[in-house]
Amino acid sequence: MAIISTYKNVINYLFLAIELAGLMALFVTHNHLFIGMIIGNFIFWVIYLILEAKWNWCLPLYIRIMVILSIIGNGILGGVFKLYLNMAIFDQLLHVFASYSVAIWVYYLVQQFAGVVLAKRRLHFVIIFCLALALGAVYEIMEFGVDHMIQSKHKNQASLYDTDLDLISDLIGGLIASFHFVLSSKLNQFLISLKRFKGDSPEE
Repeated sequence: MAIISTYKNVINYLFLAIELAGLMALFVTHNHLFIGMIIGNFIFWVIYLILEAKWNWCLPLYIRIMVILSIIGNGILGGVFKLYLNMAIFDQLLHVFASYSVAIWVYYLVQQFAGVVLAKRRLHFVIIFCLALALGAVYEIMEFGVDHMIQSKHKNQASLYDTDLDLISDLIGGLIASFHFVLSSKLNQFLISLKRFKGDSPEE
């Protein structure tokens, strides 16, 4: 457990350092378009780490890394390296990847927050898939709000077609997440093993 905790801390500190480096790069290059995004990502993860420590949430290292890579893809690859502007398919690829990783991440957090660990694979599949679609829709609503508040010439939602592609990508990521979680004993047994280690029994 001590080794896992060390790995977790190293991953978290490395991520925060990358975000700060990306923020500095944006300031140096006067690329102000994505500064707010990286600041938001940084604050979001710091708040999550505080809540994680307070509530003693546990995650597989694999999922922690996948979520962090999703955030790095959003702010660093998309903003600092301008892949959002220079690579047409990057947005959709990131939506697939982020939908996959964030849906599983949130599924772990919801179970631990509710104090219920589900054991049935069919429930895993349905709930993760629904989470991916719901989170994707919420993200599109957030993009809509940001576009209308900031009024930048570079819109998060360039058109209805772009929004539809994002939602389709979220659906694909949700399907991948659902199948992977159900088929991977390391993922679907993680909280069950943790609860048994604590002397409890998983819910059906």
